[in-house]
Amino acid sequence: MDSTRFNRSSLPSFYKSVFTVWTLVKKERQKQAVSLHWLLQEPVLHGTIFDCLGWGGPSLSARLQAAGVTTLGQVVELAGPQLQDSAGLASRLGLRSSRVTQQLLDHWKRILSGHECLMLDTFCSGTSKPNAQDPFPLIHLAVDLKDCAGPYLDRCRQVSLQEASGKAFYQLMVKTLNKDKLNGRNDTPWRSHLDLGGSGPAWRSLYKPPLTKRHGDLQWRILHGAVAVNAFISVVNVEVEDRCPFCTERETVFHCFTGCHRLSALFSFLRCVFTAFTEVFTREVFICGFKYTRPKKEKSQLLNFVLGQAKMAVHVSRKRRVEGGETISPVHICVDLIRARIRLDFTFYKMSRDLATFRNMWCYQDVLCKVEDDDLLFGNVLKM
Repeated sequence: MDSTRFNRSSLPSFYKSVFTVWTLVKKERQKQAVSLHWLLQEPVLHGTIFDCLGWGGPSLSARLQAAGVTTLGQVVELAGPQLQDSAGLASRLGLRSSRVTQQLLDHWKRILSGHECLMLDTFCSGTSKPNAQDPFPLIHLAVDLKDCAGPYLDRCRQVSLQEASGKAFYQLMVKTLNKDKLNGRNDTPWRSHLDLGGSGPAWRSLYKPPLTKRHGDLQWRILHGAVAVNAFISVVNVEVEDRCPFCTERETVFHCFTGCHRLSALFSFLRCVFTAFTEVFTREVFICGFKYTRPKKEKSQLLNFVLGQAKMAVHVSRKRRVEGGETISPVHICVDLIRARIRLDFTFYKMSRDLATFRNMWCYQDVLCKVEDDDLLFGNVLKM
């Protein structure tokens, strides 16, 4: 249905906005009718699949509307289930040319599928009857991308008009209204810096337990380049130099979290941890996160927890240096953060007499820790 053809001037503002939204999105419906009731109710005007405006022109559409022939069911009553009685339809429309009427019927017959024609035959023969309780045919909505593309738009999904949640509709409309701004825009500034190609950040992993919201927020900010490093601060505060607090390089978010020489020990530690988990550590994984999969749930959660603590250690060590505190290696802060969290959870589950849950959460292949005789023992990677 092409709602742009409707005169909406007399409608209340709410319904005007509904039609406005409807024109913005791309609609897809079931290709074949499964309900006789809704097949007979199918409109033959206003931009529907049976509309004849493309070749019949507005005058023929106006005749159909004036004659009260607006649905396929009304056409079937006049022309029969096979849509062959052009005389009956021509008489109703007041057309003298049987050729035009036959062309119109042929147009509708080409659109009908074999199954739909069979449904009309059984209806006219009295074998089947329409059921007004049949559910409305499924309609799916999607972003009308046109010539737009990019990481933010490539992941757009269809939503069902009948079943989608309010959140799904909200996301659909945000991308629809902002598709021009999102066109060609990268989802993260790290994409070009790390040459990510077709891969991307593991967004689902940022907030997965045992990570806390604080760690998830920091990782989100890093991925979006929203960290107050000196390259940014120097722009708004001329008294601050754009140099790294630990070296003479310009401190961008890329340098702060991957380029500074002080991170070499931390990366060596992470490489050992990943090797113990039989995985490969890269700087891309450090920034984007380890992809979460259900078969590797326990491993994925622990590796992303370690990565979250490592990034927090980089952030904390930098903050201490900027504030004039002592210089502490980020690898020591990272290990302390991991050990402290494990020890805290162990104490809780031990007091709760539920060490089985602790083992399931933390003792994957005994890499980070293990429990023996109700005592906590840290793995080799955490013994520093």
